[in-house]
Amino acid sequence: MNESELNRIIDDAIHIHIPQDLEQRLESQIDNWDMQAKRQRRQRRIYWTTAIAAALITAVLLLPPKAHRQPHDTFTSPKEAAAATEKALTFLSAQMNKGLEPMENIDRKIEQINLIINQQIMK
Repeated sequence: MNESELNRIIDDAIHIHIPQDLEQRLESQIDNWDMQAKRQRRQRRIYWTTAIAAALITAVLLLPPKAHRQPHDTFTSPKEAAAATEKALTFLSAQMNKGLEPMENIDRKIEQINLIINQQIMK
């Protein structure tokens, strides 16, 4: 590209007609796009709020109604209740002892390890 062609391109660029209200029209269009985006966000927010509210109302309506039942005794005599309670507590105690046995084994192993470590430190 030689100098004369470059000058011609620059002259053509200088003589481009730009409407005087172009800046105002661009600002107006940008503002419109901004308003549309805000409106869409608001519509989405309303849509999701309504959907969540409808789901909650549906869930509440589909739940079975609570029956108002009076509590009743499961045993006819206090001796039966005491025997059942003793049986349940015995079972609970046995299960807890099963869980404690491995812990006691671990505790013994930790004591052995600590003894070895202390012997090594004292050397």
